[in-house]
Amino acid sequence: MAESQEKKTVLLIADISGYTAFMVSNAQELFHAQTIITELVKAVIKEVKIPLKIAKLEGDAVFFYADKSKFVDWDKQCQKIRDKIDRFFIVFSRRLAELKHSETCKCGACTNIDQLALKIIIHAGVVLFYKIGRFAELSGPAVILLHRLLKNSVPAREYVLLTEQALAELNYPHKDFPLTAGVENYDLGQIKTFVHYPPKELTVILTPDLVAYYRSPISKIKNKIAKMMTMLKLSFTQKRNFAHLTPIAAGFKK
Repeated sequence: MAESQEKKTVLLIADISGYTAFMVSNAQELFHAQTIITELVKAVIKEVKIPLKIAKLEGDAVFFYADKSKFVDWDKQCQKIRDKIDRFFIVFSRRLAELKHSETCKCGACTNIDQLALKIIIHAGVVLFYKIGRFAELSGPAVILLHRLLKNSVPAREYVLLTEQALAELNYPHKDFPLTAGVENYDLGQIKTFVHYPPKELTVILTPDLVAYYRSPISKIKNKIAKMMTMLKLSFTQKRNFAHLTPIAAGFKK
């Protein structure tokens, strides 16, 4: 790839609603809170497949994109993207329920998982792809607007928000995808938006049998091991990041 290229691109962010309040209110159980967020983000990441590619992880969010120039069958790829957005809600809801029902810890973070939900922001436009060293980056007004849209006036925690450019690019069938029109105002101007609220079958997928499984000893042990592994990785990353500091400066006791 050349050092920089402009390309028509569909941009998406899958963001965890309630993240800031969840982390702040559970500051005393920070490792548990971050472990829960990490597990939910991982559930979304596992579903990212071609034509979508991950641009970067942004704490509580996954920023990904589809480069239209890579595909001659773009209409077919749009269908894959539409289907994948449904899958994001399904796997997020499933992992959230699993964490909730199989949890044995009674700390504030582990007992308040219900504070969290998923929202997806979608925009489309020309994006500049460039490299800094070995890192690929995306920039331009379209990328800026996508991130601005994370702060919006939608009165819900769980939804898909599309700009009119994204709606036109992905060619959503209106009869199967009810939309509520709206407007957001930013320093970039007035932005027309369309909001879709996912149906309950995508976000509430629990059955009595599934709840019983999540509460079973096997599920609880499996979930505990997964969380322990994530906590170990987080702990190792923290220590590695502060390895150049003295124990006192790093916040560790000698």
